[in-house]
Amino acid sequence: MNIIRKDIKSAVFRLFNQEIEPNLSRPDYDFGDYSTNVAFELASRLKKSPSLIAQSIKTELEHNPQFSEVNVLNGGFLNFRLKDQEILKLLDFSPKSIFDDKIIVSEYSNPNPFKQLHVGHLFTSIVGDAISNLLSEVSSKVYRVNFGGDIGLHVAINMYAIIQAINDDPSALDKIKPEDRSSWLSKMYVSGYEEYNTNEEAKTKIKKLNKDIYEIAVNNLHDSNLAKIYWTTRDWSYSYFKDFYKHLDISFDKYYPESSVAELGLQIVKDNLGRVFMKSDQAIIFEGSKDGVNTYVFVNSKGVPTYSAKDVGLIFQKKKDFNFDYSVVITGNEQSDYMRTVLTSVSKIDSGLSEHTIHLTHGLVKGFGGAKFSSRLGNAPLAMDLIDETKQAFKKFGDLDNDLKLVKAAIKYSFLKQKYEGDILYDPKEAVSLEGKSGPYLLYAYVRALKIQNSSDFSKEINTFYKKDFELDQYERKLLFKISEFNDVLELAINGLKPHVLAIYLYELAQNFNVFYENVRVLGDPREEIRIFIISEYLRILKKGLKLLGIDTISKM
Repeated sequence: MNIIRKDIKSAVFRLFNQEIEPNLSRPDYDFGDYSTNVAFELASRLKKSPSLIAQSIKTELEHNPQFSEVNVLNGGFLNFRLKDQEILKLLDFSPKSIFDDKIIVSEYSNPNPFKQLHVGHLFTSIVGDAISNLLSEVSSKVYRVNFGGDIGLHVAINMYAIIQAINDDPSALDKIKPEDRSSWLSKMYVSGYEEYNTNEEAKTKIKKLNKDIYEIAVNNLHDSNLAKIYWTTRDWSYSYFKDFYKHLDISFDKYYPESSVAELGLQIVKDNLGRVFMKSDQAIIFEGSKDGVNTYVFVNSKGVPTYSAKDVGLIFQKKKDFNFDYSVVITGNEQSDYMRTVLTSVSKIDSGLSEHTIHLTHGLVKGFGGAKFSSRLGNAPLAMDLIDETKQAFKKFGDLDNDLKLVKAAIKYSFLKQKYEGDILYDPKEAVSLEGKSGPYLLYAYVRALKIQNSSDFSKEINTFYKKDFELDQYERKLLFKISEFNDVLELAINGLKPHVLAIYLYELAQNFNVFYENVRVLGDPREEIRIFIISEYLRILKKGLKLLGIDTISKM
C-alpha cells in the first residue's frame, strides 16, 4: 500500500507540482483492489473538476508495472487493480505504529479480592489480553499487570460480615471447603453491604475496620484475629484469581494489591499539598472544577488514602518498576470521569506520566435478559456461570465435541467481535453457532482448510511463487487478496487498540475461504500447487489472527 501511495504522490507532483498524501481504501472487490479520492482533494487547489484531474493521473499511471488496470469511477475516484504477482508483496508488509519498539504496561481485569469474578471481569480480562497481544506485535515489551483492592471500604464490609459469621475465630475458616471459599466470600459481601446500609452501629464499626485493615495491610501485621482472618481470606481470593486466569490462558507479569501502592500515593499527595491538592474539612481533595473535571477526595478525614490516591501511587509505581513509554489502562465506562480527575491531578505533578497513560473504557456486559447487574445485590452473573451456559449451549446446539478450546473460542470471539466502548451483549446460542459470526465458525473454517493442506504433497512456501509468472482465477485471486489485507487490518487494530477490527476481518477471511472451497477443486487439480500455497497462507494468517485474539486453533472438529 505504501508503494502505491508513493507512486500516486509522485504522479501528482509531476503533473500538477502539488504535494499531497493520498488516502487509500479497499473498495468492493468488483471495483478494484484500491481506491483513492486524491482528485477530489486536488480539485479546489487546481480549480479543475475531479474527473479531469483523475483522468490525467490515470494516463500517468496506467503503464505502471504494478497495475493491471486503472479506472476513473463516480466522477473522479481512481481505482486500481494490481497484477497478480504484486499481491505477494503485500504479504510482507509490516504494521507501523506509535507503539513501535516502545515499552508498554497494560493494566486490565483488576478484580477486587473477597468476591467472585463476574461477567464484567471476564470481558475485561479477555479484551485486555487481546489488546496486549496486539501491542506485542510492535512493542519491544508489553508488561501485563493487574490492580486489585485488597484494602478499602469494600474489604471492611466483607470483614465485618465474616467476623460475625465465625464469631471472630480465625480457626473457624478451616471448616470452609476450598471449592466453596469464593462463593462464601461473595455472600459475606452481600450480607455486609446490607448491614452497612441499614444498621448505623454496623456502619460505624465498618468504618473503624476500614482504618484497622489499612494498618494491617500496609504494615504487614499478622498477630491479631482480624489480621489472621484478613490474610487468610485474601490468600483465598488470589488463589481463586490465578486458577481462573489459568482457565482462560491469561497470565500477568505483576499483581499490584492496593496496599502495595497506598503509602506511595499518600506521600505523593502530601508532598503536593497546597500546590496540587488542598485541605477540606480534615480531608485532602483535588479541586477538579478548576480544570473541568470532578472534585474527588484523595485522603479521607481519618488520614486514609482513597482509591484516587492509590491510583496516583500505582501510576508512579508502574513507571518506577517498568520505565514505560505508554501505560494502557482498561476499565468500565463508569470510571471515565474518575480517571480523568486522577490523570489531571497527575499531570500537575508529572505531565509526561499523564500524557503517556491511555485510558480505555468498555460498556456493561448485559445479563441474558439484557439487564444491568450489581454484585452488591448478589445477582451479578458470575464468569463461571457464563462459561457453564456456553458449555450447555454446545450440548443443546448439536453434536460438537464439548472441548474447552471450543468453549473459550466461542466466548472470546463473541466478546471481541463487538466494539468495547458500548454495551456488550452475549448470547450463548449465537456464540456456539457454526453458521454465524462465531469462534466455532472460524475454527471449523480452519480445520476444513487444514485437512486439504495435509492431504497435498506440494510446497507450501511463498518463495516458490515469487519468481514465477502466474495468473490467478477469480476465486484464487479474491482469496489471496483478502489474505493480503491482514497487515493493513493489523495496523488499524494496533493503532486504534481495537480487537474488533481484527475479529471482523477474520470472519470475512473465513467467508472468502468458504466461497473458494465451494467453487474450486484443489487436490488432483492441475492448479493444485498454487491453490495449496494460497490455502497455506490462509491458514497462517487465520492462525496468527486467532492467536492475537487469544484463541487457539484445533486440528479437528
